[in-house]
Amino acid sequence: MSAGIAGGLVGGITYLLTSSLSYITVSLVNPSSQFQIGLGYGIFALLGLTILYVIHKLVKSV
Repeated sequence: MSAGIAGGLVGGITYLLTSSLSYITVSLVNPSSQFQIGLGYGIFALLGLTILYVIHKLVKSV
């Protein structure tokens, strides 16, 4: 039962996060081609990796 609830929560949060990032990408980039959409997602990916790197360094220093 707990596994089903956890799976539902993770799936729902993933859906909300993906939808939000797609909306933000389209509103900021205003794409006219697939390349521009990919560029927007690439920027978000680099931002996410940077945040993970900073968190990793902060946790390692504690």
